[in-house]
Amino acid sequence: MNWKKSALLALVVASMGMLVACGPGEEPGDDPTDGETYTYVLSTGDIPEVMAGMGVGFNLDGLVSDNVTEACNDVADITSSVSGEEGVDNALAGVIPILGGMIEGGIQGALEEQIAAGTFLLLVEVSDVDSTAVDESVGVRLFLGTTTETITLEGGRIAPRQTFAMGTVLASLPIGTAAITGGTLSFQSDSLPLSLSISGADIRLTLRSARLRADISATGLTNGEIGAFVTVADIVQLGEDLGQGEVVNEGTIRSLGLPDLDPTADDTICDSISVGLSFEAVSATNLP
Repeated sequence: MNWKKSALLALVVASMGMLVACGPGEEPGDDPTDGETYTYVLSTGDIPEVMAGMGVGFNLDGLVSDNVTEACNDVADITSSVSGEEGVDNALAGVIPILGGMIEGGIQGALEEQIAAGTFLLLVEVSDVDSTAVDESVGVRLFLGTTTETITLEGGRIAPRQTFAMGTVLASLPIGTAAITGGTLSFQSDSLPLSLSISGADIRLTLRSARLRADISATGLTNGEIGAFVTVADIVQLGEDLGQGEVVNEGTIRSLGLPDLDPTADDTICDSISVGLSFEAVSATNLP
């Protein structure tokens, strides 16, 4: 498998895998039975190409960069086409025109194909929801779902209101660490270690400073955005996991101009790569 295709697929699936990385906990005095619990299954995801300075993701470094200096983190930022946030960091989107065409059906098509086959079912459970308009204290659990049934599709995507058994919970966000404001669910996690299997290879990748937001309703999550970064060392290890260590090395990664975060003291070398994705999810039911 071409190393660029393998690395990109791994990054995409791993980044989407952050959606399966949080679960409800309970803090003293917070009764999770007070509110509603809504469950969703990922229906689509993508790394949209940047168009006219607009894209998806988050301002991960707190800067609004315009590429006027030689500093490695002074890569021209974009503006979120969903939230309007400025200074969005999404270096990976810059190589999508080059790498995206190497994947049949594109990133979105490849992901939807896995979902339809039942091999990549990401469920998101939001608990203790008093209102989908405003609720400053909710919990989120995201986990892998499994099923022995044929996945029902509508318009080529997974149809809502299907039932799945709960698989591996990858991480957890207790009640009070996620919130709904103006109808938008948001949360973040400092570190999301993921373990996935792609094309028979076991992939381990850690998403760092991961952030998520999406418009929430009882029937789905829409206008979803994810922002995170991975380290150059993570990608080097990823190449080794894919059996492409000879070509996926630090020099090759830097030649693509991907590192744009976590600069050294003199700002000449960055050691991390920003990632931004879009997603949607539809209502689902998980078995206890």
